[in-house]
Amino acid sequence: MKEEFAVNGLSETQMYAVGAMKVSLAGTMLVGHAAPRLVRPASIDFAAFMVGAIGMHIKAGGSVKRYLPGLSVFSLATTSAVLNDGR
Repeated sequence: MKEEFAVNGLSETQMYAVGAMKVSLAGTMLVGHAAPRLVRPASIDFAAFMVGAIGMHIKAGGSVKRYLPGLSVFSLATTSAVLNDGR
């Protein structure tokens, strides 16, 4: 992952910050089982985060294989946001 971030001109500190954000958003989505009102905002944030990741892969000239995981997470987070009514 360090090499991937270096290709995009990002530092190791930024890599750890991105990792922490991804874990935090995923954790918030899981907490949504107990507090459903948290799921939609976390899902929207996660989807937006993945748009940034996909954009960075495209900017770096990566193949579809490189940004397919981000596209998958984007699709799942978007689906979660759309289907969750926050009750």
